[in-house]
Amino acid sequence: MGFIVLIYGSLFVSVFLHEIGHAIAVRMVNYKMVAFKVGPFCIVSHDGGWRFVLAKEIFLGLVVFSAEAHQRTLKNEAIVTSGGIVANIVGGAALVVMYFVLRDVHENGLIMIIGAASIFTGVLNMFPVNIKNSGLESDGVVLRKLYKTWRSKPNNQRKSTQ
Repeated sequence: MGFIVLIYGSLFVSVFLHEIGHAIAVRMVNYKMVAFKVGPFCIVSHDGGWRFVLAKEIFLGLVVFSAEAHQRTLKNEAIVTSGGIVANIVGGAALVVMYFVLRDVHENGLIMIIGAASIFTGVLNMFPVNIKNSGLESDGVVLRKLYKTWRSKPNNQRKSTQ
């Protein structure tokens, strides 16, 4: 039972870190965050404030945002989409390094497990995967679509998409 709690807990933390990366990126490009969800915990924008909601889905995370049409450039979309991947890999690597630096002080491998799970989550999200019948797609799918859109533009128009 303890092993299951450890695995779910480390995945929960890595998904949280991933979604925080998206949320930071949303703020960086001045989009408006509408909802933030990790596991069953969801915070939703409501009447100028935020409301806490419990969701039925306990594994996935997501950040819902809105933006004006003129804000939605390929560059901004790529920043928001890659924010989670970057947060996972950088945050996970920091945790792994912290484990080795603090190993003499703290023998618990929890930091290492969470760091490895975070790196794994970031790498996994780079793969273009659609989740059947859910309408959800990995960050890799979105990045591939953005890349194809960028590549389809003539060379002299590519800079204007930034």
